[in-house]
Amino acid sequence: MQLFARTAKILTLAIFLSACSRLQNLGENFNCYADHCLRTFPAQDISEQDYWSFDTMTILPPDLAMEERTLSGEVTGTTKLPGYGQRLLVEQLDLIAKGYEIENLTLSLDEPVIEAISQLYASAWADDLTPEQVKESTSFFGVPELPAPVQQNSLSLPQPLEQYEDGSCCYLLTRFSGWHHTTGAKATMITSAAILSTMSGGSGYAGSFGSAISDMAVIRKSDGKVLWTARLISDGRPKQLSMTIAEFYSSVYNAKILRKQALAKQ
Repeated sequence: MQLFARTAKILTLAIFLSACSRLQNLGENFNCYADHCLRTFPAQDISEQDYWSFDTMTILPPDLAMEERTLSGEVTGTTKLPGYGQRLLVEQLDLIAKGYEIENLTLSLDEPVIEAISQLYASAWADDLTPEQVKESTSFFGVPELPAPVQQNSLSLPQPLEQYEDGSCCYLLTRFSGWHHTTGAKATMITSAAILSTMSGGSGYAGSFGSAISDMAVIRKSDGKVLWTARLISDGRPKQLSMTIAEFYSSVYNAKILRKQALAKQ
């Protein structure tokens, strides 16, 4: 009975996102689907036609704070290692980057650089919003509050990042926070779903594997200008990272196509 009760609780986020999905397009740059809600914040003083030049980015290791939880809700660990986070992030972004003609670069994580990245993140993020806060503040048919994760027009880059040269236009800042179930808990949910599917009226739905918010910001290296930010709430799977950046990649790709067409007519 405890397992089924816990499974029912896990369904809460899925139901929340399902309700959001009924709203679909919630206005410009705000959309909800069955498994996530995404809001983007492009800089108002930069035309999307100029995005063609943002096709090479230096990926900073994410500000990573993902808890692992058992089915009972007990926290068994928290992932924060910058090296692991960088590998995870680049792996997910590279799954889609080539299709959009985007080049992702990384930088060596020596101590001064890691400290500089920590300083940048501390000054960049406007809040510490959690998935639970979003869920609790949103009525069943309401619009989830997803404010911009970075609310400044520009950021001051710490010296090691300001002086770093690799030919890219921008830095990508990322924060991935929330929780996901342990491997054992996920396996238990799948087994539970299989049992439920054999019962009369059972759906076999395994429920959410977690709940997380991913925040991203693209910062121009030359002057610290905040070009674009985004916030996405979903179930905490790694693919959430590529889902968060996909719209920006698409804008860059479309701008490159339009520029090629314009140059061809000259």
